[in-house]
Amino acid sequence: MDLSVDDRFIAQIKSPRFTAVSVAPGGHKVSMAFGGLAGKQNKPTVEGFIAKPGDVVAFRAVMQMGALKNRIVVERIESRETLSLRLKPMTMIAPEAQASV
Repeated sequence: MDLSVDDRFIAQIKSPRFTAVSVAPGGHKVSMAFGGLAGKQNKPTVEGFIAKPGDVVAFRAVMQMGALKNRIVVERIESRETLSLRLKPMTMIAPEAQASV
């Protein structure tokens, strides 16, 4: 899954992996889409969010099967404890770029 923040490519994520980027306080959007052959079978998604100073904003993406196209469902993880538990068994990958906005 290709991950972008504010229209800037950040990383390609494969399960069970995650990445992290820093963003300036304010309004942002995270985009998730598949490339290649998978891109034709899946709808991309965009999720807007507002980052306050000191916030940790985390999203979980899951696939939802559809009749003609699958879609990416985005769930915001609100609790740091929940986030910590979900990330514990996963591998972090370095972002290819920082979201410098």
